[in-house]
Amino acid sequence: MGKPPEKYFDPTATVGEGRRYPHDCSNKGDKSLIVTRTRKGWVWYCHRCQESGIRDLSGKSPAERIAFIKSLDVKPEKSMQDIRLPLDYTREIPPEGLVYLYKRGLSDADIKVCHIGFSPKYQRIIFPVYEGRKLIFYQGRTINEVTKGNPKYMNVYQVGRRDVFFYVNCLSSEDIAVVEDIVSAIRVGKVLNAVAVLSTHIPESLVLSLDNKYEHIYLWLDPDKFQKCVKLMHRYRFFDMNVDVVRSGHDPKFYSNDEIRRLVYGI
Repeated sequence: MGKPPEKYFDPTATVGEGRRYPHDCSNKGDKSLIVTRTRKGWVWYCHRCQESGIRDLSGKSPAERIAFIKSLDVKPEKSMQDIRLPLDYTREIPPEGLVYLYKRGLSDADIKVCHIGFSPKYQRIIFPVYEGRKLIFYQGRTINEVTKGNPKYMNVYQVGRRDVFFYVNCLSSEDIAVVEDIVSAIRVGKVLNAVAVLSTHIPESLVLSLDNKYEHIYLWLDPDKFQKCVKLMHRYRFFDMNVDVVRSGHDPKFYSNDEIRRLVYGI
């Protein structure tokens, strides 16, 4: 056995958040290893072989910490006082980008309404998030091969704003689904209201605010977060909140409208 790969020690995880991964004690790929973020680094434990360990950053200098984080294949994050889209942002998305969007069920109308564009310089599809007319966040998704030097996502936040969410309103529904990413929110938003948390963490303040506005809340994160959603569901039900979990084999964005309706409502 051995220490987990460096990519498991994700600095974008919130303190106290545990993530499941496969461990080399099993050749079946089951996710028996839990890596939990702490204020000083990470702790890890395998439920199959009981092996455990600590990845501690507390003894490292600031420069060493930065070097370690840069060595991981994670999405870079930037903060700006006044966010502006890349100077070369264009609504003309190249074929590779359109294929990515079309494969996930987005239409030309969806792309236009959501102001999805492209940056030739960064070679990324640009997903903006607005508050009214003010840009408060954008995400860039690469259309090239993902490598350590070219991570899948690039996130740009407004300074002081980490509570950024992307909403899609469905006028025919009084329910809402909480999903991870913008494309999933657009797809699910064809059937019921949806909000993308833009991460794997669901803030409690968000769920409490949704409970005051919607009849029913559905937690639908990516498949590997199912158990996490179940724990959250039981917690909120204790306070008489109408919360359910949607279980699926793929991310929400890969389902048709009928399949989304069936997965959420069973019809």
